[in-house]
Amino acid sequence: MSQSAKKVLWIVFGAQVLWSLPIGLFFVWRWLAFDDPERSYICSGSRSSGKVCTDGETTNMALGIVFSVIGVIFLVVTLLFLTSWLRRRARESFLRTHGARGVGVVTEVAPTSTRVNGRTVMKVEGEILDVPGGRFVWHGFAVVPPGTQVNVAYDPGEPDDAVVLDDLKKVASSAIVREAAAQRDRADVMLDRLAQLERLRGSGSLTEAEFDRLKAEIIGDAR
Repeated sequence: MSQSAKKVLWIVFGAQVLWSLPIGLFFVWRWLAFDDPERSYICSGSRSSGKVCTDGETTNMALGIVFSVIGVIFLVVTLLFLTSWLRRRARESFLRTHGARGVGVVTEVAPTSTRVNGRTVMKVEGEILDVPGGRFVWHGFAVVPPGTQVNVAYDPGEPDDAVVLDDLKKVASSAIVREAAAQRDRADVMLDRLAQLERLRGSGSLTEAEFDRLKAEIIGDAR
């Protein structure tokens, strides 16, 4: 997963822990420290007009348990995510320093069901050239065209979990620029060939039927 996606996930999980756990602990404290009497009253506010609200020891207990459980769940998820991330980062750091070098080629790019801050996380898969079983998987926001070559580092004993050394955001941007330039070149070549056909037709070297046939072939080749 890219660093930007990880940062957003950290913010989301951390925010859930920071707001739910303190609220839960506050109500648990009120439930244990005070003997608040049970009472009911008409809720205030335009959206709550006419509704009955409750307050007291039971309410404090219920809110304390609910918010504390939510906070603990997100805290556990955050700690598990942190442990996995630290292990992965240590392995990536080891491979970047001591791993064998190779050239990988992107074979598949597909969107995942994960959306972070309104953006879809992409899954980029590829193989390592001349390394049997060598492959890599990368998650992030960059859309890298299949066939793109990247530098990778891998463990010869476990080549199926290589690390991409290149910045795939820059690689994707460069690939887009190259593809746009290639399209412009193909368009220029097509226009030159069509202009040449026009000149040949104008000089009488081509019949109308030959001109139409060759024009269709040129346009078909450019698609």
